[in-house]
Amino acid sequence: MIMQVAFRVIGNDATITRAAEGELDLNVWESIILESLSESIRLMRRAIPRFVLSCVIGITVNAGVGHRNASSSLALSTALAEIFGYPAASRVAKHASSSGISISRAAVECGLLDEESADRMFEDVSAFANAEKQKTLFIASGTPALSDLNQETTQRA
Repeated sequence: MIMQVAFRVIGNDATITRAAEGELDLNVWESIILESLSESIRLMRRAIPRFVLSCVIGITVNAGVGHRNASSSLALSTALAEIFGYPAASRVAKHASSSGISISRAAVECGLLDEESADRMFEDVSAFANAEKQKTLFIASGTPALSDLNQETTQRA
């Protein structure tokens, strides 16, 4: 039901947009604009509470599964590219994928990080949503300066 309402609201939005673009005199299009807008509001006022009662209430987060999925995501390797460069991050991602291990473990096995630094760096996977926080965590983990690592990584690749 919610998808049907969404499609109708999207259609009404397109109607309103085209009507407002049509002529310089909006009075000609006023009735279709008001009818489409009213219908969208009426549909959403009815559908959203039903959707919440039927689908949203009672949803619980399985934090363990969510953390495990986030921690094992190959997407974390893109954050490593900010620190070590693309070639090294790509190598880590390929190794993690082919070996079925986490990016953290792959970074250790590829020699980019020691185990303690990798644990510190990857324990809060939400840090990878913020590039500045990544660099701060990385530097705070006691690893060499970023410029030194970039040079080492370039030499290894």
